[in-house]
Amino acid sequence: MKKKFILYLIFAMVCSNMLLTIVIGNYVGNKIDQIVDVQKKDIIFQSKEKIFTFDKILLEVDRELKEKMEKDILKVSKKIEEPFKKKDDFTNDVLKKIAEEFPMYQIYIINEEGTIVYTTFPQDQNLNIFQTGETFEKKLKSLYGKEEIKNQSITASSKTGILNKYIYYSPKESNYIIEISVNINEYIKNSYPKGYDEFVFSRLFQSIAKENKYLVGIDIYGYNKIDNWSLLHSGKKFGKNKVFMNKLKKEEEICIQKGKLQHCYHSFSLDESYYDFTRNFYVELIYDFSTLEKNRKDIFLFSLGVSFFIIFITFFIASTFFNTTILSKIATINYGLKMIEKGNYDYNIEIDANDELGDITNNVNKMKEIIKKREEELMQQQNQIHYLAYYDKLTGLPNRTLFEEKLARALEEAEQQKQKVALLYFDLDNFKNVNDTIGHMFGDLLLKNVGRLLEKYLGEDATATRMGGDEFVAILPKANDVQDIIDTVKHVIKAFQNPWIIDDREFYVTTSIGITLYPDDGINTNILLKNADTAMYVAKSCGKNMYHFYTSDMNEKLLEKLEMENSLRHAVDREEFVVYYQPKINTNDKSIAGVEALVRWNHPTNGMIPPNMFIPLAEEMRLIVPMGQWVLRNACKQNQIWKSLGCTDMSVAVNISVIQIQQSDFVQSIIDILEETGMQPSSLELEITENIIMKDFEFTNKILHDLRKLGIRISLDDFGKGYSSLNYLRQLEIDILKIDKSFIDDLTKDHNEQAIVKSVIDMAHSMKMTVIAEGVETWEQFTSLKSLHCDKVQGYLFSRPLPVNEIEHMIEEQEKVC
Repeated sequence: MKKKFILYLIFAMVCSNMLLTIVIGNYVGNKIDQIVDVQKKDIIFQSKEKIFTFDKILLEVDRELKEKMEKDILKVSKKIEEPFKKKDDFTNDVLKKIAEEFPMYQIYIINEEGTIVYTTFPQDQNLNIFQTGETFEKKLKSLYGKEEIKNQSITASSKTGILNKYIYYSPKESNYIIEISVNINEYIKNSYPKGYDEFVFSRLFQSIAKENKYLVGIDIYGYNKIDNWSLLHSGKKFGKNKVFMNKLKKEEEICIQKGKLQHCYHSFSLDESYYDFTRNFYVELIYDFSTLEKNRKDIFLFSLGVSFFIIFITFFIASTFFNTTILSKIATINYGLKMIEKGNYDYNIEIDANDELGDITNNVNKMKEIIKKREEELMQQQNQIHYLAYYDKLTGLPNRTLFEEKLARALEEAEQQKQKVALLYFDLDNFKNVNDTIGHMFGDLLLKNVGRLLEKYLGEDATATRMGGDEFVAILPKANDVQDIIDTVKHVIKAFQNPWIIDDREFYVTTSIGITLYPDDGINTNILLKNADTAMYVAKSCGKNMYHFYTSDMNEKLLEKLEMENSLRHAVDREEFVVYYQPKINTNDKSIAGVEALVRWNHPTNGMIPPNMFIPLAEEMRLIVPMGQWVLRNACKQNQIWKSLGCTDMSVAVNISVIQIQQSDFVQSIIDILEETGMQPSSLELEITENIIMKDFEFTNKILHDLRKLGIRISLDDFGKGYSSLNYLRQLEIDILKIDKSFIDDLTKDHNEQAIVKSVIDMAHSMKMTVIAEGVETWEQFTSLKSLHCDKVQGYLFSRPLPVNEIEHMIEEQEKVC
């Protein structure tokens, strides 16, 4: 700021100095021009006066010569008369001898044609004077033989510019004219006091130059129709062309600079003059104004020096004042602005001033606070934009964009360091049931908790990402040891075994994990993600709640799965499903107490497909609803057929999927099928699993309550396999408890297992429930269960699931397997 101010101040002062110098220079120049104009006007005025004086002197001389020359020409005429009559003997020499008596004259004899035939000035012989002009010719012709004298006033010679006085006379009855002329300069020189001629023709005008120091020369040119000659007898001809002459007459003054001298030409008229050559004349004045011009320059330089001195003093005073009163405050403000520029908004500018700088300071401080506030808002917005661009809004984990960037960096580092990278693909098992049961808000809460769990168990070096929905992906860098990967995955799966407490409810949500390795299974993001997803799908297909490494044959299995999905979509319409029945045996008499309907898929090309291969797929594809209705309808129809054969006490049990029970019209669909088939509700058992109940206990229990009101019995299948609370069991609307096969397998070998089974049977009986043991395969197991008062058993000991014709035969024969 200070430098700029100094530069501006210097610039302003230099400009003002130049302006002042120009003003002074113009003022001095105008004064000098005024002096020059006054000098010129005075000289011109004096020139006019001198010409007027010169004209009066010539007039006196003219009058004096007129009288004398009239007498002399008569004398000359008498001298010539006799010799001229003898023409043959008359010559110029004769005329010269006669003229010697009159030494101041030139004598001419002019014939009737106007030609000078004899002269004392041989250069003019044979000159025709009539050519001077018609008026002059008439004037002379009127003289021949008249014995008259004609006077001509003093005239400037058109050839030499010399002033002459002419007089003409023609003797009586003669045919010639005698002309005598006098050189005025010579006449004055000879007839007047010594030096008078120099005064008249030189000093008269030179006195003007002496009186004017700037005038160094003067010349007067008389008017002549042919040429203009100097009247001062300097032998100079005016010598200007007609254009110059015309311009001079119009403008009256023309000045030409020649070196340091100035030649000025003026045209004048003296109306009162007697002579043509003085009535109109030209004056050439030669000036030397070099001293004035030098004075002009000296004054200009002096004023320039004074101006610079003033500039220096003004600059010193102004800069000192500006520095003490303005620059210091501006420097303080500038420092505050630099602090703002650096982002230091805590610095407050303080200036004790009530002027504009004080206002600026207050405004800057206010602006600083506004900038600080807006920058904070902008930073928040930028952070939010960055967060939204690179992080999942729900879980706070990196989103797919940031994940792909981190994976690309991890792969690049792994390639450089010759290391491996593991990519883990997580999918929550049965997460949709959480959303469908308690709503998306609680589902989102579960996803947040899953994100925290993954960050906790995967380690600091890992990067967990939510890909969307209930799918997560994690990057494990430096995954050179497969066992470390397995240990990490097992910790995660184990953590998922704990119940999730949401809305004061317990939910069991597990995860299926697919694992792929770089560079073994792929070298870029897309391939690794696809392979990890494939491995995860295989893990889910194998029963969920497990992990699986990617293998090259998985794509083939995936293709097989896709083909199975396609076939499954058409299986119901093509009636490819069949219902098998497995009998339930009373423990007291080994009679058939009822059957469980189990669906089988008779594929046209692949043959009989077991339920564990297509039931999970049907649930995943949501085909379990039409399939379940088809099984229920056929089981009810078959039961009616058996009743028509006399098996009135025969009941049929049908498994219900969690997806079916979640349908809003589930109860009504059961009623419709019962009415359609005519089956009594009391002959129908619906088997549900613990996981169905735990999806939404209150909702499920209400459905069970409505079904029991219809007379349908409810059976809790696979009891002990899940993690249901005994408190929930007490509240459940169920009639039958089916003990899972896992408790029966070691019943005769493990006393603890036997104690557990006994406790379950006793508890169920106390709650007025019928107990059925599943998976009974040996007589020892049957005997033990009978001793524990188990009501019914079911298993391969008595019969595997059978098609309709075989189970009908067994029912008809009431065959006992004993």
